[in-house]
Amino acid sequence: MQFRYGPVELSLIDFADGPPDLDVWAAVETLVSAGVLRVLDAIWISKDAQGNMTFEEEVSDAFPLLRESEESVDGLIGDEDMQGFSEAVEPGSSALLVAWELLYARDLAERLGSSGGTVLRSTRIPAPIVNALINTIEKN
Repeated sequence: MQFRYGPVELSLIDFADGPPDLDVWAAVETLVSAGVLRVLDAIWISKDAQGNMTFEEEVSDAFPLLRESEESVDGLIGDEDMQGFSEAVEPGSSALLVAWELLYARDLAERLGSSGGTVLRSTRIPAPIVNALINTIEKN
């Protein structure tokens, strides 16, 4: 079994203080260049003080790394995703909802599929939580 895509992760990134500095995009570009990550789609979500939301699908001007490429898949992030993730955006704030493919996991996904294995559930634990938990465990 051969997969065209590996697992895709949707991440909602809050930019309360404005767009991220160039170091953030340099890190993402390094992962893209190394073949570890592929950015497939992105939506800019804004919520005004009254809680009214706007969704901007053209984000390449503000985020150059996300410029259209032959690898992008416009529409991968659906209306249900936008509505669900937008609940986490605070009024008067904005966030980027990005779909990125975890290229490093495609081979594993292909092998699992070929052997009849199915991932039933997957959860990502954010790095700050993992680090705080391990620091607490190590202190005890």
